[in-house]
Amino acid sequence: VVVGVTFVAYLLNTWSLRHVSPGVVGAYIYLQPVLATAFAWGVLAILEGDRSAAAHLVGWPQLVSAAAIFTGVHVVGRADRRTA
Repeated sequence: VVVGVTFVAYLLNTWSLRHVSPGVVGAYIYLQPVLATAFAWGVLAILEGDRSAAAHLVGWPQLVSAAAIFTGVHVVGRADRRTA
């Protein structure tokens, strides 16, 4: 799980540096924990054959943290567009 998500995240970072500013790319690296949690949840749901088996991965602390991460990335993205 960690290797797959980390590898894909860094490949996307390299690709995105050609298309957006480094500030935006740096902000998106904070999405890695959210993506890793979603990926792990999906893998557990598939392996266990039941979504409820993976439900213990995501609770209020994870949802609040994910919302904070998405908000921060959104703010950085908007600020970067204004300066461009």
